[in-house]
This record gives sequence, structure tokens and C-alpha cells, in this order.
Amino acid sequence: MKFKKNAANLIAIIFMQMTTQSLFGQYVENYKLSQHRGTVVLNWTITTGNVCDGVDIERSSDSIHFQVIGSIPGVCGSASEPRNYTFVDTAKNLVRKYYYRLNLRSLGLTEIISIYIPAPSDGWVTVFPNPAQGLVWLRLNDRSYRDSITLVLYSVHSGMSHQMRLFLSEEIRIPLLLEPGIYFYTIRLDLGISKSGLLAIY
Repeated sequence: MKFKKNAANLIAIIFMQMTTQSLFGQYVENYKLSQHRGTVVLNWTITTGNVCDGVDIERSSDSIHFQVIGSIPGVCGSASEPRNYTFVDTAKNLVRKYYYRLNLRSLGLTEIISIYIPAPSDGWVTVFPNPAQGLVWLRLNDRSYRDSITLVLYSVHSGMSHQMRLFLSEEIRIPLLLEPGIYFYTIRLDLGISKSGLLAIY
């Protein structure tokens, strides 16, 4: 009995994933996010032959819990031609990573896409999360600094240092096989520009 219940739950999850993924290409195209003067701009196209009863725009800070931040009421899409839509998220104090999705109501939910919004104090590169466990991300906030970098981590407690060479294109994931503690980090470009700070690893 338990096996049947688990199997039914698994089938339901797979069906939901297939339904969500089918919105791309079938109903929605050109779905993208961009930043403009402190706002997040969402653009998407509802493909020809598809109509829905309004669109809800949803935002999340953890990709799990979403809230509706705006709606486009009425009939959306068209039976005869593709229709383009734009929504601007003007919420204040949006920093770090945010996730967005569209609820096309009768057509279902779109895939979740994300955007990273640097804080004014982040400078040309951001290290996150901090504190970190197991890995950190480096996010390039100024694309003109795209280059090879040297990352140095120095343990405040043991005095041990760790150095690695990386190419920072936009956002990279770095596994950390280090002892918990406080580390002083330096990110240095070959151009001679650097950024330093403290990183807590637990």
C-alpha cells in the first residue's frame, strides 16, 4: 500500500514537471529578465494560437515560496499571432538573487528563471553566500572586468592559505573543501585590480 502511494506521488510530480516545462516553446517563448535603473524587466511572448485568462507575475527569494507581485488582467495571447508582453518589477531594495515565474492561469505555470541583483556596495565582484557551507559563488557585476583571476583564501585561525586560478566570465561555482572558520579572501585580476574581505565557512 505504501509503495502504491509513493508511486502515485512520483507520477504526480513528474506530470507537474512535464506540464511546467511544456509551457516553453508550446505557449511561451523569449522569456527573459534584465535590469534597468534599479528595476527588473520581464519580457515574454505567448505563441500563436494560445489564449489564457490573464497572467500573474510571481517573485521568490528562495525559488520555493512565491508571491504575486503583479497581474495583467483580461484575455492574453491570440489565436492568430504571437503577442509580446513586458512587466517591470519596481520594488525597492531588491538585491542578491531573485526568482521569477509566470502563472498563465488556465495554461499553468512557466519555468522558474532567476536574476542576480548586486548591491551598490558589492563593487565589481560579489562573493556569496556568506557565511558559506561547502561552496561559494563568484558573481561578476561589471562585465568589463571579465578576465582570469586569482582567488586566495587565508585562514585567520590556522594561518593556512589556499590559492586557485579561475576564469571569471559571469558567475562561477567554487566547491570549498576547507575547515570551518573565518577566512580572509582576496580576488585579484591579472589587470591588477583586487577585492578583499572576510568569508565565514561553517
